[in-house]
Amino acid sequence: MCHIESTRDRLQGIVIFLQYHSICDGQYISKQSAPVSASIFSIGEIARVSSTFYNFSAHNIMASQAVNAVACIITAVIIYLLINLIRIRQNRGRYAKEHNCQPAIHFPHQEPFLGLDLFWQLIKSTKDKRRMESTKKLYDHYGLTWQSTSFGREVINTIDPENIQSVMAQDFESWGLAPLRYPAAGPFMGRGVFTSDGPFWQYARAQVKPVLTRAQFTDYERLESHLQTFFQVLPKNGEDVDVLPLLERLFTDTMTEFLLGDSVDTLLGNSSLDHQAFLDSFTAAAQGVGKRILLGKLKFLFPDKKFKDACHSIFKFIDGRIDQTFAYLQIQEVAKKSPEEKEPLVFIRELAKQTKDRELIAAQVLNVLNAANDGAAIVISHIVFFLSRYPEVQKKLRDEVSVIGDKKPDYEELRNMKYLRYIINETLRLYPLVPTNGRIALKDTFLPRGGGPDGRSPVFVKEGTHYSTNSYVLHRREEFWGKDAEEFKPERWETHRQGWEYQAFGGGARTCPGQAFVLSEIGYTVVRILQQYKEIESRDDRVWVENLKLTMSNAHGVVIGLVP
Repeated sequence: MCHIESTRDRLQGIVIFLQYHSICDGQYISKQSAPVSASIFSIGEIARVSSTFYNFSAHNIMASQAVNAVACIITAVIIYLLINLIRIRQNRGRYAKEHNCQPAIHFPHQEPFLGLDLFWQLIKSTKDKRRMESTKKLYDHYGLTWQSTSFGREVINTIDPENIQSVMAQDFESWGLAPLRYPAAGPFMGRGVFTSDGPFWQYARAQVKPVLTRAQFTDYERLESHLQTFFQVLPKNGEDVDVLPLLERLFTDTMTEFLLGDSVDTLLGNSSLDHQAFLDSFTAAAQGVGKRILLGKLKFLFPDKKFKDACHSIFKFIDGRIDQTFAYLQIQEVAKKSPEEKEPLVFIRELAKQTKDRELIAAQVLNVLNAANDGAAIVISHIVFFLSRYPEVQKKLRDEVSVIGDKKPDYEELRNMKYLRYIINETLRLYPLVPTNGRIALKDTFLPRGGGPDGRSPVFVKEGTHYSTNSYVLHRREEFWGKDAEEFKPERWETHRQGWEYQAFGGGARTCPGQAFVLSEIGYTVVRILQQYKEIESRDDRVWVENLKLTMSNAHGVVIGLVP
């Protein structure tokens, strides 16, 4: 009897315990359920309670086993990751030791994890139109090579020519450009020669380089026709004029005709509604890319509907031109014109002869248009800026040009004008078109200099590190250019031999594929302006102020007087 009562009491206690915790057979039970108060249990009741207790215990055991299994997996993953991290650190340590690497000077971030203090400092200097001078002060203080942090990623900043040569040529395969450019510019430009890496980049470059090379010899006639329009819209009596926007229109007209087969005709204001919508979208998209580059990883916080709509409009416009191009080539194939019938060189047609990939054709056209649209215009505006402020340089150049009289120069004559080339080089030295250049390390590597107290030891660079250089600062270093590095002095190029300290067009395998084409158009235009006008006079005494977008121009424009 005592044993039965003891068992009954224990079972009663179990049921009361289960009721108290509101659990029975894996289900919640009502608090209003009748409490167990019977003094004698039936066999069925005992079996039910025993079964409930057993099921509850089994359920807990199975759940516990599952939790333990998950915990074991998580622990194993963590251990694996830790071991892998340790192994990577050890391998990197050995690699750095093998190459005698030492750390470079690091910018003293107030907030070292994301490095946002330096980011906002540079954003502010950009808005204040002093980004270049602000960057120059950083290099003056920290040396030719120093490291910083940007959004948690390491950045190595360098203007050391040896490091630039390593990245651009000697260790070219270790560095990529697409991870930097494509996230910002991809929606606008697609995947083309300036936004890709590796085998695809090689293929894209092989497509465009021969066409641009041919253009430097054959495009003068097209440029001349637009120059005549340019001269028509300029003041006839030497009145003040800001020549920069007119030069931008000149080369917008020239480049759209070269790339697409027809000009957008901005100089005379005769643009069709279709062309004007394209130009407006192009401008909006270019501005959007500039913002996306500045914002970096924060761009997702600032969705830009205007940018998105502009990109959609641009690709729709280009898609229509691709349809026209395929139709044109089909007609030409049927007509089978004789080789004697010369046709103007059109970029999109040359691409369409090589591929039917519409996406690639559109991307290549937009890559080249974005790179060349205002490039020549800005460089020429800077040349005119200097010629108007240095009369002795202008006179010396006029003497060189006078050899051909009023004749339109051809390719060989332009090549023989050495002083013209010195002026172009010196202009690009002081005001490089694209002053900043970057890469990202695709694997662990090192730079040959910048580490240690004296900055002469190699610097280890881990995979994912950003590389940044600045040609505006590089081109002003006295150790490379002399005490007069800040002065405009074309004569320095009589003896200076171009090396990696000059980065107007980059270097190595990724040297601008259109460099010769652009320089040819710049030279031709400058000569024709000098032939057309007796004097170029400065009408603005303000100092040059940067206007930094994807390219860098004078925020004040270039106000001059052209004396006929």
